[in-house]
Amino acid sequence: MSPHTRHDSAAPTGAEATTLYVAIELSRKSWVVGLKSPLGEKIGLHTLGAADVASLKKLIERHRSRAEQALGRGVEVRVCYEAGYEGF
Repeated sequence: MSPHTRHDSAAPTGAEATTLYVAIELSRKSWVVGLKSPLGEKIGLHTLGAADVASLKKLIERHRSRAEQALGRGVEVRVCYEAGYEGF
């Protein structure tokens, strides 16, 4: 097997099977939120108003709850963000 061969698995394994990944790009006008659910490979992108923490929490909770119901177990949430103008 070539050292450059890449193996992609269609089914998540390990922590990916029970983790909702959230990435947030911050700006003064809007926040772009990417979510990777343990239910699929596609990353969903959502745009929120800048500093709209309530909507961010609702978005994350909706996706976490959906994944927990489908999997029948708890789902961990991991969040990362880009430092932006808001001073985070």
